[in-house]
Amino acid sequence: MKKLSFLIRYTFISAIGMIMFPGCKADSSLIHIQKRKRLKHIPDASGIINNDKHYMIIGDNSPYLYQLDGSFEHVKKIRLVESLSESGDKLPKKSKPDLESMAVWKDSILILGSGSREETRDVLYLFDHKNEIVSQFNIHELYDHFRKAFKEKEINIEGFVIDEGYVFFLDRRSNCIIRTERKDLFDHIFRDSDLPEISLFPYKLPSIDGIKSGFSGATLSRDRNYLYFTSSVERNGSSDQKILGSFIGRIKMNNEVPGQVEFVDRFPESHGLLKIESIALVAEGQKSVNLIVVSDSDGNGSHAIKCRLKIKNESKL
Repeated sequence: MKKLSFLIRYTFISAIGMIMFPGCKADSSLIHIQKRKRLKHIPDASGIINNDKHYMIIGDNSPYLYQLDGSFEHVKKIRLVESLSESGDKLPKKSKPDLESMAVWKDSILILGSGSREETRDVLYLFDHKNEIVSQFNIHELYDHFRKAFKEKEINIEGFVIDEGYVFFLDRRSNCIIRTERKDLFDHIFRDSDLPEISLFPYKLPSIDGIKSGFSGATLSRDRNYLYFTSSVERNGSSDQKILGSFIGRIKMNNEVPGQVEFVDRFPESHGLLKIESIALVAEGQKSVNLIVVSDSDGNGSHAIKCRLKIKNESKL
């Protein structure tokens, strides 16, 4: 049995001024929607990355990695889950790996199961983009390592970014960012070495109707100085109005240490209430950034949305 040792650095960081959000006026929004397109053939989109002039998208109940062009037209799909007999684009809930996040490292795309159900969702798929090869890895021991860091003993990883020195996992249940050293993490997963040490950075995110939002996606700025994140709010149960709304925000990275939330704003509801699941960076400027987000409307289809986010220089709202 591997040595189970980890360093937990626990720093509480809040997005201040949260009570302002429910009353935000549309004309004061930092987020402006430019284009929206329904992704007809992708069920329940849950992750997106911008990769070499293409967009790669996953769905939380799909066995495929989808490649789309710059206009979000289908190019091809790569089957990730080969062990199941189903051949369609949607897997049954009991057996789905619940793919929720992915990140790029050199020529590979790493795709994570959420870890919300140990027997089927403690999994990592690696797609070698250059050689068109898919590999699967069991990461139960790593996710169990994360679970032991939380009192609830449960996790739901929905965001995932890789930097040169560190890897950051965003847990929706706790609203924590889990940081590990990249080399140690890769050595554990791909070379069966000891578990990496972890640091935890918890955040207080905005609420809607008294229900807190939870991390749902993340991407890094090109200079690695900022982490852009999405969070969403939904009621428990099967209510017809389960989805309450979503947010986009930015966290300052201080030498690969997650800092405070610089700003966060509610996603516009001109197209209805959306559950924003993931975010990708398209272009950056001093006063704004262009982003792509994907939404899963829990039965109302998947969408890709181009939007512009105004940069708010003040750290307080």
